[in-house]
This record gives sequence, C-alpha cells and structure tokens, in this order.
Amino acid sequence: MTQRSLIKLLGGSGILAGVMIILARVMQVWLFGDSPLSAHGTDGLFVPLVGMPGLVGSVLFLLAITGLYLYQAENAGVFGLLSFLFAFAGISFSIGANWAYAFGSPYLASTAPGLLDLDFSHESWGVFGKGFIYSYLLSGISYIVFAISTIITGSIPRWIGFLMLLSMVLAAVLPISTIGAGAIVLNVLLGIGPIVFGWYLWRMTKPDVDHSERGAA
Repeated sequence: MTQRSLIKLLGGSGILAGVMIILARVMQVWLFGDSPLSAHGTDGLFVPLVGMPGLVGSVLFLLAITGLYLYQAENAGVFGLLSFLFAFAGISFSIGANWAYAFGSPYLASTAPGLLDLDFSHESWGVFGKGFIYSYLLSGISYIVFAISTIITGSIPRWIGFLMLLSMVLAAVLPISTIGAGAIVLNVLLGIGPIVFGWYLWRMTKPDVDHSERGAA
C-alpha cells in the first residue's frame, strides 16, 4: 500500500468517526431520552447502540488524526510533531473512557450507580463520571492544539483547520445541555471536524501538489 492510499484510507476513517460520534448520541437520546446513565446503562440496547458506536468512533478518530499528520508531516515541524503526539495521547485517553463507558456502565448501573452519574448542579460527581469528563477534557484540549498546528502548517485549506478549532472550542464553552437536543448539538460539534478533514484526505487525488497551493484558503 502506498502512503497516498494509506492517507486516503485514514481519511475515510475520519468520516466514519464523525458519523459514529454523532450516531452514538442520537441513539442515546432517541432510546433513553433524558434518563441518567445509571437508569439506562443496564438496558440491553445500551452497549450495541450507544456504547459501541462511541467507542468505535473514538478509535477511528485516532486513526484519522494520524492520517492528517502523515499528510502534513513534511511541513509540520517540531510543533506539529509535538501537537500530534499530544493529540494522540489525549484521544487515547478518550478511547479508554469510551471503553469504560460502553462496558463498565452496565455493571456499575446495577451495582454502584452513585459512581457513575454526572450531575453538573452538584459538586459531588460519581468517580467514573469524573473520569469520563477529565479524559474528554484532555482529548479536547489536545485536539485544539493539533488544530492550531494544522492551521500554522497550512498543508490543507486553512478553513478546515479553523473549523476543527472552532467546533471544539464551541463544544467546550457553549452552555450546551448534556441531555436531549442539546446533547446532539454537542456531538455534532465534536464530529464535524473529523468528517470534514477526513473527506478532504479521502478525496485527495494529487499528493504531489505543492504544499503552498494546498494550503491556500
């Protein structure tokens, strides 16, 4: 397999990652509404229709940023390399959190629901809930840094890098609900970046085009 083919394949994983990230939340809202995780974690539909799409999406996301770095590595420099390694580590933490979410939630929901639920109106959160939040926070921060390096490198159209950056920043700062339609909006923001840059890598047909031309806004 040539590097060009590998990058295209990894770009395709970005498209699928974004779709799976959005699908996981849509299915959760559709199937379980606003009920807390401890209330629906034991449902037989939770793991295959909510937990697994989120886990698969995060793994595909990791593959996608690897493809994006390979595409721009020649021009990325030291900051680009460090930002990629940071993003790789951060998203790896989110994969661990999503594994625990998918396969640990059913057990905890039936045995120790207090460890599981998040309640943003109270200071005392479940310990696993805290773990989810901290892991996703690290993942988001590392992705923001990687988006900044992508903009600086300019190997892909810079509007894509700005979209990656803006979508994650909005997901972090907007007072979006973690339930209902607001939760879907949140996951759309999380998924739009890998869909767009993944599509760009997937449709790449001229790998030898000068980087300055590819980086034109």
